[in-house]
Amino acid sequence: MKGFFTMLFTIMMLAYSASSLTLSVGAGPNTVTVPTLLVSIYFLFMLYISGLSLQYTNFIQDLEWIQYFSIFHYGFTALQHSEFLGQNFCPEHKAAELSTCQNYV
Repeated sequence: MKGFFTMLFTIMMLAYSASSLTLSVGAGPNTVTVPTLLVSIYFLFMLYISGLSLQYTNFIQDLEWIQYFSIFHYGFTALQHSEFLGQNFCPEHKAAELSTCQNYV
């Protein structure tokens, strides 16, 4: 039950932060097209970067810092933390705290 409400809270905060970014950008200028274009470009670029950064070994090392500007990076990291922390994905080892396992979370 605790994990479900943690996941629900994380998803709600991710949605609220994304919508507050669009509202704050849209509140500035009087025209509609410029903020819409800027927010659309930001979200498309950051979703692309978030998809690439899921595979840290294949991600370009020079562009690794870009993922920290993404709202989605923090949301996905929080979801991974709440869902997978402490689970044992190494059946050959009996302890979940063994960090030498390749699939240790």
